[in-house]
Amino acid sequence: MMNDGWGRHVRGPEEGPGRARDGGSAAQQEGPRTEVRGNRSPSRLARRRRQLDVLYYSLLVLVIVFAWATLGLMMRIGFIPVFNLGYSWFDTHIFYFFGITAH
Repeated sequence: MMNDGWGRHVRGPEEGPGRARDGGSAAQQEGPRTEVRGNRSPSRLARRRRQLDVLYYSLLVLVIVFAWATLGLMMRIGFIPVFNLGYSWFDTHIFYFFGITAH
């Protein structure tokens, strides 16, 4: 087992499946390198998948909030027509930011 410099273990030509114990031919000795997975248990993979799911959903919520705020600011400067999507409630209860009044 060799390390390829990126932290992955790979099989060298001397460990390949076509290698004979007595030395074999040169064609058999120069086999392609294949990556060997480390000890990745199914529970470890499932935990990694859950972490990525949480990250993806958090990113999705962040993108939606950013789009909502961007639309509110565009309405405030008059770039698009005013359509209240909760901006007056946000200004009243959280923080005065948008300056859009309910009609």
